[in-house]
Amino acid sequence: MADILCLDTTPSTTKALQASGHTVVASLFGYSVGYRSLTESPQDFDLIVCDMRHPACFDMFKWGPYGGNDNYRCKIVPPSDVTWETRLVQHGMTGTPREDVRYALIQESQIEHMNKPSPFGPKDVLNAITLAGIPAVIFLNPEWLLRSGGSFPNFIGMVWRTASVHSRKILITESFTTLIQDWQPPIQISIPVRCAITSAARIVGHLDEASFYSRMLVRDKADITLGQALRCGAGSVWLIPATDDNAAAAVQLAARIDLLTEVFANASAVANGSDSNPQWDVFICHASEDKSYTDDLYRALEPKLRVWYDTGILTMGDDQRKKIDEGLRNSRFGVVVLSPNFFEKNWPQSELGALMSLQSADGRKRVLPIWHNIDAAGLRSLSPLLANIEGAKSSDGIAATVKSILAAVKKQ
Repeated sequence: MADILCLDTTPSTTKALQASGHTVVASLFGYSVGYRSLTESPQDFDLIVCDMRHPACFDMFKWGPYGGNDNYRCKIVPPSDVTWETRLVQHGMTGTPREDVRYALIQESQIEHMNKPSPFGPKDVLNAITLAGIPAVIFLNPEWLLRSGGSFPNFIGMVWRTASVHSRKILITESFTTLIQDWQPPIQISIPVRCAITSAARIVGHLDEASFYSRMLVRDKADITLGQALRCGAGSVWLIPATDDNAAAAVQLAARIDLLTEVFANASAVANGSDSNPQWDVFICHASEDKSYTDDLYRALEPKLRVWYDTGILTMGDDQRKKIDEGLRNSRFGVVVLSPNFFEKNWPQSELGALMSLQSADGRKRVLPIWHNIDAAGLRSLSPLLANIEGAKSSDGIAATVKSILAAVKKQ
């Protein structure tokens, strides 16, 4: 039996885990009642679970000095009064009006300023995951996600961007199938799935998105990520769409804690240099002048593939040449953004040369070109060889380009 820490988890789930023989500590983390009270170290547990159904909400229509709600304080609305009432709100001077929900999830800044500090907080939970190897499971329940304004609550020191969707046709990936195939009784994802993950993970307090090894668990037919698992240091984080019985799903997961990290065994071996499989799916090769495009491309690819991208990998003090060599050597493909800027710079052309050399050595396709601000005639005048390789066109849009890259990666 396991020691399980439940953060802002609905009582039905904590009771189900206790009834299964587990030792459960139910802690308040602020998002269900408005204040944080975590008195035991997260590192002392075997599993962390968050299954919040009844979020602490405040009235967004009463924002400002006279309404009692601002970035540092709020009046919690009784759960019985919380509805799904919405209104159109103009965001910015020229922004498109957006439908905002009236009763919004309490914000982290409000929790921090309204209450005394808790002995332990999100940073301690993150350390338990990354350093102590504790797996964490978060159920993506629409009751709170659709009230978050696209900002993920700071449950574990790590956040994502999210969006409202209405996906009825979903696909379960092999990573998730491996985990749930023997569940009795079988647990079904609630349809329609209402929430999507639209960004890579970001460590709270850091501006850049983190580069964790991630696997898609559930997606829709447009390849939108509906569920995701990440290897975070020694531990893992599982973002699971709401099911028809989260309590039963939590019990099943608690019985298979070992699988929550074993599914990433290959990723760990690669990171330690003990596996011949490449660590990255794609390496983005580009000229720095094309960053405005490649940043968007990276953000679209990262939730779906393991992406080597300089902004997400390189940090102050790194040996740039060594890191890039490692990235090229340990990537299955190179996504090469061919543009007029590209052919004016020596460094990206050197990266392309390395990819072509690797391709010649093993005979396996490695180069996936994207034509950016250049047409066939212009590319042919600069490189007849590259013009002969079928490529995607940035003018078709990010979504079409990502679809082409995913098709190439999955085919090989």
